Amino acid sequence: MAETLGSLVDKLAIKELRLSALEAGGGKIEGVKEKLGIVKKQRDELVEEIDYFIMKAAKGMVGIKDLKVKLYNKPLKRKKEKGGIGRLVSLLAAVNRKLWCLEDEARKTGTADSHIAAVKRQIDVANQERNDLMDEIDTALERLLKAKKT
Repeated sequence: MAETLGSLVDKLAIKELRLSALEAGGGKIEGVKEKLGIVKKQRDELVEEIDYFIMKAAKGMVGIKDLKVKLYNKPLKRKKEKGGIGRLVSLLAAVNRKLWCLEDEARKTGTADSHIAAVKRQIDVANQERNDLMDEIDTALERLLKAKKT
């Protein structure tokens, strides 16, 4: 898959979550300083990649959207978000945080299988929302660049 702004921002949101988790877990995580260094470097590289992507997109040098074939039995029905790219990025970061928490909930030991199944359903919905928001970011960038040309 070619990278898009939506997919790059998604990766950045996940790096930020990892940084927060490493910083919060500090002494409990083996090799935390080394891991923090690695994730910070990855985050910084993603920030540069995002800037470079936007510059190339503005010049028409890269595709803005990734063509997808979606085969969902019941697609998530949600309204399109209002606001610009910044608002969509904020919503995507929030969905990633929600997914992080749901995944932690599903991994808890001693939890009833029925509860884990219910959490996994929530994860499915949140993942769909995450993918939709990545697509909406790409669409918003495409609209913005088309409007700039006219």
